[in-house]
Amino acid sequence: MTKDIALLINEESQCPSNYTEHDLSEIETLADNSCDNIFIGDILDYIPPKDFNNTLDNIVSKTKTNGLIHIQAPDIFQLCWLASRMNLNIDKLRYILYDNQRGTCHTFDEMIDLLNTTANIKIDTASYTNGYEYSISIKKHEETD
Repeated sequence: MTKDIALLINEESQCPSNYTEHDLSEIETLADNSCDNIFIGDILDYIPPKDFNNTLDNIVSKTKTNGLIHIQAPDIFQLCWLASRMNLNIDKLRYILYDNQRGTCHTFDEMIDLLNTTANIKIDTASYTNGYEYSISIKKHEETD
């Protein structure tokens, strides 16, 4: 049986309709190696930097071998570029950056670098989904000694 879950951080978090929603605070209730797919959206932007690695490691531990973790988040560099060059609505920019209590906003390259230092995962796909968001899927692989 496929188990697809979405981890949410606040009431405004969005996830694919076919995923079962769980608040990030409930992650400990999920069994290790129990999920085929975990959609985390932009929750890593809400995690304090000192907790980032532990949170990501915990998410990876809940994923089955060869399971996927999906990240979709705004890119701070692209947001600023769009705001200055393409006339992105300033209210939308403020909302994305400040009004939802985001702790940070990674660039696509920063997220790739962070993921490349995480054990037991490999980037499966990575691309921009629109003018200011990126989408990255990472695959859990078996631990090697």
